[in-house]
Amino acid sequence: MKAIPILLFALGAAFALACDNYDYCHCLGDGGNANDTATDAVCNALGGGIYLNTGLGCSECKWGDTDNCHWRMFCQLQKSGGSDSLCTNS
Repeated sequence: MKAIPILLFALGAAFALACDNYDYCHCLGDGGNANDTATDAVCNALGGGIYLNTGLGCSECKWGDTDNCHWRMFCQLQKSGGSDSLCTNS
């Protein structure tokens, strides 16, 4: 019976760590490719700054401490085509 509370605690901790803050994010389209159009639209709507990540060859957005879970939701609302996004600290 003690295993159930421990399991629930572990699951809760895993979900709490699933969202984190990052410096830069971009939306992903079909096939996992960067979607600059969606990234630019979300970034402009949030009042962020758009930067070209020359290493990745795509636009990225900086808008404070970016929560990757919220960013993913904004990309999906923008119909970026993909089910995920990518956030980094560099």
